[in-house]
Amino acid sequence: MKLIVGKRKASKRFLFLLVATVSTTSLSFISPTPAIAVPVTAPGDSAGSCTQNVSDATGIVVTKSGTDCIIQFKNTGSITWTPSNNLSVRYLVVAGGGSGTRGFCGVYWGQGGGGGEVLTGSALSVTANTPITVNVGAGAPRTGDCTETPGSNGSNTVFGSLTARGGKASLNSRYSSPTGYWGGISGNGNSGGNGASGTRAGGGGGAGTAGSALDAGAGINSDIITTGTNVMYGSGGAGWDGGSSGAVQSGGATPGSSLCDAPDNRGGGGSDCYGHASTGGKGGSGLIVVRYAFDVTAPTITSSASYSAQENQTSVGTATANESVTWTKVSGVGSATVSIVSATGVITFNVAPNFEAPTDVGTNNVYNLTIRATDLFGNTTDQAISITVTDVVDTSSFNAFSLAGSATTAIYRTQITITADVTVSSKVTFWVNGKVIPGCKNRTAVGSGSSYISNCSWKPSLRGDLRITGLATPISGSITASSPNPISVRVTSRTLKR
Repeated sequence: MKLIVGKRKASKRFLFLLVATVSTTSLSFISPTPAIAVPVTAPGDSAGSCTQNVSDATGIVVTKSGTDCIIQFKNTGSITWTPSNNLSVRYLVVAGGGSGTRGFCGVYWGQGGGGGEVLTGSALSVTANTPITVNVGAGAPRTGDCTETPGSNGSNTVFGSLTARGGKASLNSRYSSPTGYWGGISGNGNSGGNGASGTRAGGGGGAGTAGSALDAGAGINSDIITTGTNVMYGSGGAGWDGGSSGAVQSGGATPGSSLCDAPDNRGGGGSDCYGHASTGGKGGSGLIVVRYAFDVTAPTITSSASYSAQENQTSVGTATANESVTWTKVSGVGSATVSIVSATGVITFNVAPNFEAPTDVGTNNVYNLTIRATDLFGNTTDQAISITVTDVVDTSSFNAFSLAGSATTAIYRTQITITADVTVSSKVTFWVNGKVIPGCKNRTAVGSGSSYISNCSWKPSLRGDLRITGLATPISGSITASSPNPISVRVTSRTLKR
């Protein structure tokens, strides 16, 4: 798998851990645009199913497990992750642990620091190409050095709008009769234990439980990295009574030894380093882990394999699928004449086809090609499609053009009806001897199908042999106007006086 990253900015170190346990719907993550990317490849991901984009690859571990992608953000500090896909992820966010505290050398014992807060969840929705802030919190540094200097707190870890709080150092650094020292408070508020008596020191609170008189509080288990194998995060540091240490939780620190520093990327609390160094051990840094299933199922093309398109226009139709895909042409004898928009699936002819002059290979007005749908994880489905071009009326024509009753004579100044029957919806103009008949210009032809009627009422103002013509101008500008065969009519005088 490939992870694409860019140069990381220097910043305060933080630690996050992402694991899927809690159900979360959707979060909006906004951050600066990532820097120029650098590739990071996971073993065994030749298809690049787990490829993502980050602004810095340092400390990022990407692995595949079955059909899951796992991304670990291990280095402290702030970067951005820009998901390549719309994803539903499991997550674990772990803050930095607090440090242990060491009092005067040989006089007061140290106590455990608090473990960092741990946030877990599942079904968290992230959106493709929307940057997410990833800021892993640092563990608190070693403190004390044979003084009463108290320990310090771990740093918060931030994942988008989620914040895990850092663990705290102990509440006091010096014995106060009649009780011993308190252990540190965990990031989520679990208290540390109070030392049993005298100079004894309590264990730090963990993300899962409070600390006790000596024992560290437990952290929270997660199997996000290796399914079925739980790892504890956010444990408190153990307490110390000058002769023995309290129970140590996985990921926390052991007092009075070189292990007084909590391991990084677990968010545990540090403890006393008496017998090894006169300091309080450092807290462990945090971690963010994101795990999601990558898609291995090819998309389903839901649109028809057959399209019908009228001649004289470029529009064909739209290809659709059951998920977000990009569209391409693969092959086919008709592919050169057709285009498909990769983002929308809209199919068009490059040049409007002419039914009367087909350019398909079989010259039968059927254009064949294959289109491909590719989903966000690179799975593909091909479909052979055919586009059938249909005929439309190119030129209007007259079904009939006549005087009322198919007359060939008319009476001077006596009204008679001229009827035009045309094949398409049109405006019809009537002439006699080359002059427009009054009231008979652009008369709307009304009808349906292939018969539209327009009438003109004419009172002849001339006698003798006349010639009546017409012109039908279609409402559709793509259809050519037409004229009928002229009508020859003889206009005679009235036989009776008024």
